[in-house]
Amino acid sequence: MSRTRTLALALAAALPLLAAGRSPALQDLREALNAAEQAFREEQPEAALQHAQAALALAGVRPADRAQVFERLARAQAGLGQWTALVAALKPQIITCTNFTRAHPSLRDNFSTLALAAVKAGAPETFKGLAGALAREAVTDQTFGLWREAAMILAREAHGEATRLDEAEQLLTRQMPQAGLSPKFQFLRDLARLDIQVMAGSEAGRRKAFAAIEQQAIAFHPADPEGTNALEQAFDALVAYHEKRLDWSGAAHAIQTRVARRPDTVGVRLPTLIGRAAGYYFRAGADALHEAERARLASLPFSDEVVKGYIEMVGIINRQPNAFENIPRLLKPVADRRASLTPEQRFTLAGWLLDVALRRREVKAARESMAELVVLDAAYREGMAAEDQKAAKARDRGEAYQRRDPPLTCLQTQQRSRYGALMLAERDLPEAIKSYEDHVGYDALNPDAHLGLAIARLLAGRDPEACQGLEVFVTNTALNAESRFAGRVLQEIVAAADPDDFKRRVMALRPLSETEAEAAETPEVAEARFFNWLRAATRRVFAAEKVDHVLALQACAESLKHPEIRLAYTARYLENAPASAESWMRSGLLADDTRAERRFGRYAMFAGNNKAAELALLKSRPAPVLGDFAKGEEGGLVFAYDERGIHIYIQLNDPVSREIRDGLRGGAAIELTVSPGDAYSYHQTCYSTADATDRLAYEWDTVHEGYKLTADYVRNDCCQTDTATAGYTFLPWLLFHDKLPVDGTRWRVVLAANWAGQFRALGGGAVHELGRGLEVTFDMPPDVAAKIRAAVVRAAVGEYRRVRRQWENAGFWSDPHMGDAPFAEAVVKPFLKTLDAAAATVEDTSKPLTPAQVDQLFQEMVPQWADFRLKLDVRRADYLETRFFR
Repeated sequence: MSRTRTLALALAAALPLLAAGRSPALQDLREALNAAEQAFREEQPEAALQHAQAALALAGVRPADRAQVFERLARAQAGLGQWTALVAALKPQIITCTNFTRAHPSLRDNFSTLALAAVKAGAPETFKGLAGALAREAVTDQTFGLWREAAMILAREAHGEATRLDEAEQLLTRQMPQAGLSPKFQFLRDLARLDIQVMAGSEAGRRKAFAAIEQQAIAFHPADPEGTNALEQAFDALVAYHEKRLDWSGAAHAIQTRVARRPDTVGVRLPTLIGRAAGYYFRAGADALHEAERARLASLPFSDEVVKGYIEMVGIINRQPNAFENIPRLLKPVADRRASLTPEQRFTLAGWLLDVALRRREVKAARESMAELVVLDAAYREGMAAEDQKAAKARDRGEAYQRRDPPLTCLQTQQRSRYGALMLAERDLPEAIKSYEDHVGYDALNPDAHLGLAIARLLAGRDPEACQGLEVFVTNTALNAESRFAGRVLQEIVAAADPDDFKRRVMALRPLSETEAEAAETPEVAEARFFNWLRAATRRVFAAEKVDHVLALQACAESLKHPEIRLAYTARYLENAPASAESWMRSGLLADDTRAERRFGRYAMFAGNNKAAELALLKSRPAPVLGDFAKGEEGGLVFAYDERGIHIYIQLNDPVSREIRDGLRGGAAIELTVSPGDAYSYHQTCYSTADATDRLAYEWDTVHEGYKLTADYVRNDCCQTDTATAGYTFLPWLLFHDKLPVDGTRWRVVLAANWAGQFRALGGGAVHELGRGLEVTFDMPPDVAAKIRAAVVRAAVGEYRRVRRQWENAGFWSDPHMGDAPFAEAVVKPFLKTLDAAAATVEDTSKPLTPAQVDQLFQEMVPQWADFRLKLDVRRADYLETRFFR
């Protein structure tokens, strides 16, 4: 058959396929597949499943199309945990496949998905059918990958069950065809067996599998088919195994074993292997062995391979946190020979030294390394340009030309970006501008270079240049739209009269986001894109140190979201409030809706500290709801006060709370924070409703006048019923004697609790997010405030007497041998006499205090009594300063 006729027949056969490629049905299929992908990106598996099902109806009979449809269908059903349905959907097309080696990649992906679904759905016959279908073929790269994946799925889903783990290993050693298995696949099989034994936690099995791999590595011969490749893979696998176990000495030993037992496979790579061993010994902390390998490397004749050995060594060391500090020292033998290095070697060395300088933020060293890299980069570009000219001239003459490209010493984009960022951060603005200008000239399509240059110019006060450069950038439609939007935002900083004008200008840029809309785009997607663009632009404005404009941008983004829910609560007086968790529970006060606060939300760090959760707050989505409890798992709080102090009662309903009472499981975890106003350190207590003991005892300040330790004053209690677990916290007014609330005073309370399988916080905030907690406003009539002041006066006297009894420092100063008699006579005794005399008037119950006396004692004496030790310490400091330094 002639070549012309063959081509004609091939074209005739292809015409129906070409027509199908242009058909509206196929176009609809592509839209359905793309819609499914978009749903996956937005983490909406239900929508992805609907689109995949629509695509299935449009797929026709083409195997490639159906494979892609089933791949998306399987991914959606797996995301929804619909394992049985997934098995039913995939089984017919996978089991009947007769050539997995040549099958569409999506079909091979579906093989693994079906294997997982069969295990999850408890369908062992389906899993056996998969193995049987695969066993019909010889072992190839593609089929071995499927065998290994099936075995790993069994092992992962075994969850330590010995029978399942044995099945996983037998899948590779018995069911996979073993006859004629090449050394390469024997090695890969044993490597998979090693992974299975590691999952099983079997030390004996691990040693056996490892020994098999090691034996194969030593036995491989480069003359064998695939022998050289398999040899490298085997030894690399031995090293990687030790790396996974963080056994750095084992990794070094595996390398030395190869050098010692198979020197015929090492050749010119000896310096590289020595360098790797030196690196692993460094990470192991084996300094003597590390230095020995370094000395061995230094003793070799200097060559390109020796340089590679040093680079291998620092590459391994660099993966250890904070070890990069050693890199300049370790590379010094190479740096000392800089004059004799090739351009590639100089480029690699300068790249490493630049990386260290950037991480150390050493401007001088970074400049030196960058200068060398720029020279090498210029030489490369000059050489490439010269070769291009020669090739063009030869092409014009109709002659062949063999290119002689220069050494590859091209400065990397990330090196330019990081260097510019360092110069910007260190306020070397001329160098930063020069660096970014070079970057823009080299890579005109790099958004970071354009934006970095604009920010550097803005910081340098070169606003017109910044705007001019940005104008070229923002009008280049070949660039990323989101980055161009950020450029427009930077332009508006210069154009705006003030932050409010800036805010209006930014919101007017929203049409730029809408031009990126795809067909049939939903309002949710459109709003999310503009929101994300605002967030990304904020980083650039912040880098330009335009704080007021950052706040304006933040306001723009927040305006797209539902208003943040802020909880307001009124704390009311409760005479003789219950003083224990059980008495509170029996009182039934939580049922009083005027006192109870039940608006708990999902804990912010878990439910809101991610992009998807933030997007869920946009106005195009349903408004957030607090207090969406399951029946029988509700929570509530009551905050009340009386003359003694503050009472906080927390009840958390739990259907199995009786198990807490019976000691069968732990109680609910409560973390309670009380902030007495905005300008003071807050008090926090953490306890379990099983025993109410605060074992953490967090303190957010040191003891001083105005702050007492939480653990010394706050008391917790707990109790349980068959349907609820409860906690109670009491905070005495003495803790806040210098900041007592009055009518209208606002405090903040944060409550986070973990109970009944849920972790929630009042208002849906986080532990230290006081702004989203409970804003408590005190309803305190004047007569109640007077009662509280009188009670605090009595409590302060009691505190003073208690400290006097327990603390010997007051009498210490009168001690003739260890004290300071002049200080005791001049300061301590008069001070104690004043405190005692005032305390006696309070303790004399035969003469009740008048309101005027209470107010006077509260103003003048309560601070002295309540902080007696601290007040005496202040007097001691003043005495010493007067005596010795004035």
